[in-house]
Amino acid sequence: MSLTKAIFLLSLFAVFLTPRETEAQATIKDEWSKLSKCTQVAIETFSNLANKVVPTVYELMKCSRFVSLDPPIGKRRKVTWYLKVVYEFFKRIVFDEPKCLHDLLNKIAKEIKPYAEQIGGLGCLDDDDFII
Repeated sequence: MSLTKAIFLLSLFAVFLTPRETEAQATIKDEWSKLSKCTQVAIETFSNLANKVVPTVYELMKCSRFVSLDPPIGKRRKVTWYLKVVYEFFKRIVFDEPKCLHDLLNKIAKEIKPYAEQIGGLGCLDDDDFII
């Protein structure tokens, strides 16, 4: 068996045999203080969302059918070109295809909901906890 076939088969096994994500919740220990528990939940929430940024942008591009324009032939990509592409992308999502943005916000809400329940259960945002 050639090396490329072996790598391909091992990749397939890795994809199919990896444990699937179940319900998202932060791992907290009972002996931790309230502040450390709340910090752990916040860190896991942000890291979970950060891991899904690139696939989410790709899904938004597919949903909105956005195609970026290439810079003129022989020219380098300048900051203004990047700004124009980002502006056109968000204009397309917000004005032309708002359903894509609505679906994105629903996905984010479903992703954050278990963490929000943990934060509410821990009482991280209670008024009496503020230092001021």
